[in-house]
Amino acid sequence: MELKSKRPVLRDHIVSDWKDSKEFVEAMIKQSIESVRYKFDLAVFHPEDGKVIGGIGIRRTSALSMIADLGYATEAASTIFKFGFEQLGLALIYANCDCENSASYKVMEKLGMRKVGTSLKDKEFKGAWHDRYRYEILNPN
Repeated sequence: MELKSKRPVLRDHIVSDWKDSKEFVEAMIKQSIESVRYKFDLAVFHPEDGKVIGGIGIRRTSALSMIADLGYATEAASTIFKFGFEQLGLALIYANCDCENSASYKVMEKLGMRKVGTSLKDKEFKGAWHDRYRYEILNPN
């Protein structure tokens, strides 16, 4: 799958994306070939040099490394929202981010997402537990 915005391109992971975690990429490739997909974890790559600059995903619950201040994260999220609402027919999209990751929650707020809660000690990362915000946006149609 490939989704295009004005600048970043979102696509399923491919073997050449292998960088930090072989197992992570293998899981992303495996889910991309499932006949019924509930998870869409896509690599975000720069349109000029093809280098992976981040990742973004969306999930159906039933049957982001970013380059700061360039707007790639906003475009990527906007594109995945459009896909989720228009192609998957989702009623609601939500996202979580570390409470200390102001770049992530500023993107969510810029896109019209609303903070609906905080999960305490929700995610373990590098040996420490972190609090996370939950943001939501409803399908406008």
